[in-house]
Amino acid sequence: MVQLKNNLYPIQNIRNVVIDRDKLMLVVYFNPNTGLYPVTQEFNEMKELDEKINELLGKGKTKRLLG
Repeated sequence: MVQLKNNLYPIQNIRNVVIDRDKLMLVVYFNPNTGLYPVTQEFNEMKELDEKINELLGKGKTKRLLG
């Protein structure tokens, strides 16, 4: 599961991730059969963006507990 804008999404539904380091933005596109619209998340600092990218890649441990 991936958390984007306070919502949880199954990782298998993610089709593509676009990272814009100039605008500090992350756009997640979902598989067409899910019916979900792309989610855009903006960050205030490069460090926050890098943390989210590492979370998506599975590097390091997250501090969130699910269930």
